Amino acid sequence: MGVFDGKRVLLAPEEVAAAVEHILELGRTGEVWTVAAGHPPAPFPFPEVPGLPAPGRGAAD
Repeated sequence: MGVFDGKRVLLAPEEVAAAVEHILELGRTGEVWTVAAGHPPAPFPFPEVPGLPAPGRGAAD
């Protein structure tokens, strides 16, 4: 899995493509996903921004 460049493990293009296909098959939108060697693809958990309404409590919801 991946190639070590002396500092970190770099994923092969095929590994990244497989992760992207998996994410697209989920059909989820509006998220940023991480793809890292040795870990499954995962959505990035952004912290809440101070001063903005919590999800489900704003005017746009």
